[in-house]
Order: sequence, then structure tokens, then C-alpha cells
Amino acid sequence: MQLEPIQISDVRTHSDVVQPTQQVTVIDHDELQELQTGSNNLATVLSKVVPGMADSSHTITDYGQTLRGRSVLVLVDGVPLNTNRDSARNLASVDPNNIEKIEVLRGSSAIYGSGATGGIVSITTRPAGGEPRAETLFTMTSPLSHLSGSGLGGQVQQFFSGSHGAIDYEFNVGAQHVGASRIVTLLPDRGERYLESVYDNDWLARIAASRANAAGPASLNPSPLHRSTRFSDMTSHVDSDLLYLGRQDLIALGGDRSQPYVEAIEEGLALHARRDFAQPLKPYLRWRGADHIADRIIAMPCYVGGEHPIAGLKWIGSRQHNPSRFGKERASAVIVLNDAQTNYPVAIMEGGLISGMRTAAITAVATRHLARDDFTDVACIGCGPIARMQMHTLIEQFPQIRRVHLFDLSCEAMRGFSHALTKRFPQIACEEAASAEQAVRSGEVVVTCTVADAPYLQHAWLKRGAFVCNVSIMDVHKEVYELADKVIVDDWDQSNREKKIINQLVLEGRFSRERLHAELGEIVIGERPGRENHDEIILLNPMGMALDDMVCARHFYRLATQRGVGTRLPLL
Repeated sequence: MQLEPIQISDVRTHSDVVQPTQQVTVIDHDELQELQTGSNNLATVLSKVVPGMADSSHTITDYGQTLRGRSVLVLVDGVPLNTNRDSARNLASVDPNNIEKIEVLRGSSAIYGSGATGGIVSITTRPAGGEPRAETLFTMTSPLSHLSGSGLGGQVQQFFSGSHGAIDYEFNVGAQHVGASRIVTLLPDRGERYLESVYDNDWLARIAASRANAAGPASLNPSPLHRSTRFSDMTSHVDSDLLYLGRQDLIALGGDRSQPYVEAIEEGLALHARRDFAQPLKPYLRWRGADHIADRIIAMPCYVGGEHPIAGLKWIGSRQHNPSRFGKERASAVIVLNDAQTNYPVAIMEGGLISGMRTAAITAVATRHLARDDFTDVACIGCGPIARMQMHTLIEQFPQIRRVHLFDLSCEAMRGFSHALTKRFPQIACEEAASAEQAVRSGEVVVTCTVADAPYLQHAWLKRGAFVCNVSIMDVHKEVYELADKVIVDDWDQSNREKKIINQLVLEGRFSRERLHAELGEIVIGERPGRENHDEIILLNPMGMALDDMVCARHFYRLATQRGVGTRLPLL
């Protein structure tokens, strides 16, 4: 019996393999040396010369580095750096001075491996051996406004290579100093605060003194910078006003997309692990007649440090009956940001969108570290607004997802969510389960998005290698905490507070701080391992921190200030 030839097409529509459009950009070593004069960040260098390549977030990660909006596979000497969990620093881990050539292939290139939907970045490192070679690189930078010791930056790099007998050798060493002074562009419509694009650190003190001694505004001239401009410098306006951002303002700034939140949350978790924050336990406001677990208002204050320190508060309230009785979302919130230097409020913004999206981003960051590399099936218990944000974020961040197994006590909600999800992501198959158990047994990643006030999810339902993100906290039976291979929280103090499940387990002698594997931030910065084998069952209990809200709100506040989005309100 002879079978007919099988034709395999590498694109969705029939075409010859040689026909799909792919373009290549090649950057040799000499060109790379010239390009990195303005920036030693390889991601930024590539965004300058490769059409369609987006710049990254300018953090230590390369989240946001895409080709035509799609993911990029990074190869070093033909070996992929990407995996589903550790692809956040692929370009940041490569020193441009060790590169002989970069070839960027634009267009879907699945033949090279997963993660190449936008194309590949193939890096060839400089060869060792051959005739002795030596190169010296020296650069110096300074802001044009002021040439001073604090503003000067520079780099020196020395490279040697050659052969000695049977040994090929290469030696590359360098040092870099970043100048402190910085030019800050202010908004031209801010009147006397617009100082020809140069912000003077002494300006606030001089204008305050002038107004104390005279009726009119001071006559001001721009003067050079003398130190770095911090976040508080940009927010300390002479006139005390407040920036208001509604939900539509946030959406205009990209607040309905997952990527900004994933970047901000990874940064926030790293700050949490390094203890660069202050976060008291959040008080819960309840009253008689509001007896459901979801009937409460929570105050969530936090200070978070880093390059741009900020303080603030999320005030979030919810009532279980809001959707059915009033046709409203169950929860609503506002976020207030305070300048960390003056403690004056500088912004107030709608917090419901940020709250839901940052919760989904926590799941995405955790999934990258705690789920199996090869997972394709996700179980989602609960089909409300939180589930929508969770699934949208996971599918955007993990294109290998093929099936989503849904369950909700409301068949109408489950059908509606299934239809909406497949309409937005036609590559995803949605399966409506008859029970929570059926959905959980099918999922390699399990996400709980309910308002359950009693546990139902049993350890026996979980596949070997499953990762459970217990977003809604009350869903998982206590036995799962005892039997899971690893239990992780975002913050131990928040998770071990009175009446929480972990606190109950501690009081019963069934769990302890010593049995906790890690806080999530410790895994993000590499202090503790994430998943170590394919069979581990891992449980994450993310209580949700004010820190998460502050780092996301800080991102949108800074972006709104730069772009002139939002409404200025007088405070005094």
C-alpha cells in the first residue's frame, strides 16, 4: 500500500516554502561598535537599526522587545537562550563587545524553535585564536547643559585574542561609569515650570523664596543640572495640583494590555525581595449586614523604592451582590500616589483596571518561573472579570497555550466567557467542564478566580507537574498546602495574618515559615529556585500586595506626565 505524498505548509495559507516574506538585517562588529556609542544596551541598539523592532523597557529585562509586536527567539552561536520561564534577560545577558556579528531574521521562523513568531536574533560571538589581536575602546559622554565631574560618563574596554600552541585564548575586560546629570523635558503648557527643557534642582527653593518676599512671580533663568533628577523632582510642582486618570486615560496609555504590568510586577517583586519597601498589614473594613467574604473595603498603603521612589494607597471595595443587583463590577478602587519627598498627593487614578491587570501579571510572572516549560492546557475556575484578565494575560504571554478548560457555577457566565475568549483568541480551544474537578484534572496550570468562601480543590485532582495559582485564596483545601512539593507566597506576613488559610495551618501545627519554599520575589531575583523538575506540584498563594499596585500606578503616572494625558485638578 502506497500513501499519497504529504504536503506540509509552514504558513496558514498554502504557499511554497521559498515564498514567505522574510527579511534579514546583518550588523557586523565594527558597525555594532559605532551604534553602541550612544547606548551600551544591546536591545536599544537593535531597535535603532532593525525595522519593526520595538525597544525594551530600559530595565534589566528585555520585556517589550518584539519584532512587529511578536516574540523574538535569541540564538547565541546557534543555541537558543529562550525558554518559557527565563526569557526575560536574553539580550541583557550578552555583552555587545563580545559579538562578532548579529543577524536579525524578520518573519515567523518556527523552524528554529519556540518563541520565534516575530523572528530570530542570531548572535555570533567573536572567535578566539588566530593571529594575535588587540583592541581598545574608550568613550566619554556628558549632558550638553553642563560639563562637570558628576555629569561625565564613560567606558573603557580592552580585548585580546590569539593562539599559543594548541590553546586558543580570548580576554575581554571593561568598565563603565554612568554620569549622574540628566536632561528632563517638562511639558510646555505648564507655564513657568517649563524652563527650556532643563530642570534646575534649586529652582523650587528659589521660586518659593521669591514668592515669600514679593507679590509677583520670580524672574527665572534655566541653569545647569548638578545632580540626578529623581522621581520626586518631577512631581514636586510649585503649584500643588493633582493628576486625575480615569479608566479611559489608563487604556489610552496601554493599561488594557498585559506587557506594562508584567514588567512593573517583575520590578516590584525584585524590590520586595531586596526589602526596598514599607508595607503595613492592610486593614479590612466590614460592617453588620455585609457578611459575605467579598463584602469589604480594604486600605492598602505602601512605600516602594528603587530608581523612582513613590508612596501611595489603594482603597478597594467590593460587594458580592453588585453584579446581580446593580449590574456593576463586584469590586471598584481608586489609587492615590504621594510624592516621596514632600508626601503631597500627586495623582489619583481609577484602580479597578490596575488591580485586576496587576493580579493577572503576578500569575504570568509566576507561571514563567513555576510552570512546566511545555505546558499547553490551562484550567480556569470562575468566569468573571478577574478570570477574563487572567486568561487574556496568560494567552498573550504564553503563545504555546492551546486549550483553556473553564468552569463556573453559572453556566451562562461560562458560555459567555468561552465565546468571548475564542472570539478574541481563535487559536485557543475553550472546553466547558461539567465540574471544577473535571477542569482542574485537565489543567497543567490551574488558576482560581472565584468568590468561594469554602475550599473545594483537592490534591487528588492535580496532575503531576501542575502549577496552581490560587488567586482567590479560599479555593484550595488545606491538604494541598501539606502535600504540594513547593508552597510559595508573595509576602509571608500578609499571608500569615489572622483568619487566613496559612495562618490557620500554622496555628494547627500543619505549616510553618520554615516549610515555605520561598516568597515569589526571591525566585524572580534568583535567590531561590523555581521549578526544578517536571513532576513537582507547586502552589502559589498570592495575597496581593499594595506594592503591586504602586509599581503599576507609578508606571502609568510617569507615562501620563510625559504624554500629557489626564486632567490636572487644583489641590490647594
